[in-house]
Amino acid sequence: MHENVLAIKIDGPTKEDFAWGFRYGFITFGSKNMNDAHYDALIKKMMGLIRSSVSCSTTPSQSIMLGAIKDPQIEEQKLKYRKVLEARYKLVRKFVDSHKSSALEALPFNSGYFMSFNLKGIDAEELRQKLLYDRGIGTIAIDAKTLRVAFSSLDEDKIEIVYTAIFEEAESLLKR
Repeated sequence: MHENVLAIKIDGPTKEDFAWGFRYGFITFGSKNMNDAHYDALIKKMMGLIRSSVSCSTTPSQSIMLGAIKDPQIEEQKLKYRKVLEARYKLVRKFVDSHKSSALEALPFNSGYFMSFNLKGIDAEELRQKLLYDRGIGTIAIDAKTLRVAFSSLDEDKIEIVYTAIFEEAESLLKR
């Protein structure tokens, strides 16, 4: 590496670590010719930038993540929950592939967390509210034509019930 190159590495927890909403990260600096004074100056500049924009990171999420990464069983636990998400994904995939709707089209998805529908002839916010108030199902209207469903939080035995309700309510809105 050339002596004038400053390498900056940014790490942080991700959804692969099951760390939803943990808004913090780690910054590492490295350079061939840097000494302690250079590192100290960089750290102070970075701390000033952080304080001027986000004030401070949350101690609870940092403490939780630190405890998790120190746990010798973390990789085994993550594998267990990846399998749970994979099973949920497969059930959702099977459902949307085997059910047709004039009002809903499943957008491409391959995640174990969310999927979205493109809506035809109905409004996403109206469907979202109908699902919430009539069926107790929470979804997200991304825009007027896109409804997002977080199936990661659905137990396997509820997936067919929830998706059947989504399809039924979408069809009912289309037929009005």
